[in-house]
Amino acid sequence: MPLPNEQLRLLYEIGLMAASTGDAARAEKIFAALERVKPQGCGGYVGRAVGLMFDGKLIDALAILDKGLRLADASEHPELHAFRGLVLQVAGRSAESTKAFLAAGDLPMARALLGEVDPPAPEPARLQPQSAL
Repeated sequence: MPLPNEQLRLLYEIGLMAASTGDAARAEKIFAALERVKPQGCGGYVGRAVGLMFDGKLIDALAILDKGLRLADASEHPELHAFRGLVLQVAGRSAESTKAFLAAGDLPMARALLGEVDPPAPEPARLQPQSAL
């Protein structure tokens, strides 16, 4: 029986808390499980990439996001592109970062990071994909 989206979102949030507090091993397990349960969603890929980015493993984070772009539904691609742009920006790869943000379309996070809108106030919920997990 598949997990309802509310439970998937809760797992995602717990994984983000683990990643942001330095518990990379626990975050990795949670996000890898989300990937297995719903490979067509972006939550597992984004979560793993954020955890890896917090851990300074930018190449690994990009590889996870690229995997998500291959396996996730097309409707999930804007979030994956936006987070790919963020990782590229952190890595100092500005031209590639801009391309990724543009590929994210009208996603507010990507627009804000491109400087096209006022960035929203930072809060943990801003790290969540906007679509359903």
